[in-house]
Amino acid sequence: MKVAVLSFPGTLAANQVLKLIETVGYQGEIIPSTQDELDGFDAVIIPDGNAYGNAVRPGAIAQFDAVLPALKAFNKEGKVIIGIGNGFHILTEANLLPGNLTLNESLKQVNQEVAIALNETIFSSERVSLSFANKYGRYVINPDKLKQLIDQNQILMTYIKNINGSVENIAGVMNEQQNVFGMMVLPERHIDEAISTTAGIELIVELLKRSEASE
Repeated sequence: MKVAVLSFPGTLAANQVLKLIETVGYQGEIIPSTQDELDGFDAVIIPDGNAYGNAVRPGAIAQFDAVLPALKAFNKEGKVIIGIGNGFHILTEANLLPGNLTLNESLKQVNQEVAIALNETIFSSERVSLSFANKYGRYVINPDKLKQLIDQNQILMTYIKNINGSVENIAGVMNEQQNVFGMMVLPERHIDEAISTTAGIELIVELLKRSEASE
């Protein structure tokens, strides 16, 4: 499998995500957001960071980069797209995922490890603990679209204890076709037992393998 790691000005975790990909034997490549095609890739990951310094609002300016039309075409092909942290912001701003991510209820940056309940139809594990580090991580969505999320099983993961005021404890969502995924937790910080845990590896691999299943 060949995975594109999209890097926007201000992306911080591209190298960590690349390491995760290569740890499991996949081929990864960091692709700048100025590139206008994604040919030859089986999946895309958009890492955490502060694209364009989060000017205007997180993820907003990234929508004007050359890679966005290619990313939307990638989605239409049903290939897997994963947004992590700031990558989740970018996917909601691009309308590839429903809802929005706003200022935490505390109005402050939250940095801690959090317990997450996982969607059992997507993941083999029921629960995992991963890092969270974001000031704009509170998930919001209007009531009608929230009902649709619930009815169509689009909630990817939830906080066991709500750390930021997200509606229904939502920590991640997916699109209706279940090929685009966004999460506020940071699995790339959990790939080495010597530093933390390896919990992030299985989580990302299970999502990436959905590309293989769709071929």
